[in-house]
Amino acid sequence: MKDILALDVGGTHIRSAWVTDSGMRDDERVHADLRGLTTAAGAGAQEALLAALVQHIELRLEEGNAHAVALGMPGFIDRHGVIAASPNLPGISDFPLKRLLGERLTLPVTVANDALCAARGAWLLEDPRPPSLAMLTLGTGVGGGLVLDGRPVIGDGGTAMEIGHIPMVPKGHPCGCGKRGCLEQYASATALTRIDAEAGGPGRDARELAEAANSGEARAREIYQDAGRYLGLGVATLVQLVDVRTVRIGGGLTRSWNLLEPGLRSSLDENLIPPLRGKIDVAPVAPERIDQIALLGAADLACLDLI
Repeated sequence: MKDILALDVGGTHIRSAWVTDSGMRDDERVHADLRGLTTAAGAGAQEALLAALVQHIELRLEEGNAHAVALGMPGFIDRHGVIAASPNLPGISDFPLKRLLGERLTLPVTVANDALCAARGAWLLEDPRPPSLAMLTLGTGVGGGLVLDGRPVIGDGGTAMEIGHIPMVPKGHPCGCGKRGCLEQYASATALTRIDAEAGGPGRDARELAEAANSGEARAREIYQDAGRYLGLGVATLVQLVDVRTVRIGGGLTRSWNLLEPGLRSSLDENLIPPLRGKIDVAPVAPERIDQIALLGAADLACLDLI
């Protein structure tokens, strides 16, 4: 058995784990999680990100031998591991991360969109595995990944399944991608905080809003229900484009699934064509798997790279 060092990189944290690439059940392959801090915002962001990643990886490589390194990253990432841009990592542009890391580490490196990694990991852990699976990740933004007929979908330029940036509100709130009115401006954790402030609230974070909603506060419940409605419309749009019947929701907001689900399901049914109604399996990722799916998926994509 060989190990791949897998990383799940966010706007503020790096999570990494050793993933055995074969010879074990998929739900037993991820082990030894670790968290670290990224420094990837503002001037010099690309250099700071590269330095933080190299430092983190070299620290982990002291623990054992890896035959490859796999990273799941937020952003628009092509099949050559170049990050064209990353709305939630400001300052990153046309960044050849795969090449730069490979030169520094002298190991094979795979760099892929984090939601694609999560989709691949979630698909691997389904029992039985469906033909296709779409993943939405709800955190700082709204990410999307797709496994179609068992194959990860990257797209011609690395922007496949950017569901967080489909337009929801014409001339709506500005988005980090450069457009306005994107889904992630109405259904991400950061969006909920902004919407609370715009409604005259204190700008509570998603967890505080969930506590208020579960305690009966009408406005907090409405914020979550509206977010669910936007998500339902996004899922309906996706399903009607690619005819995927299994949709999984991951990310921090899934802790408040009870608040999102009613709006999501009513909007999904309302916006689906009749032949698809009642046929879409939408569910949150199991809590015990949330932390492992992106790491498992990143390692699996590395295995495909190495074939």
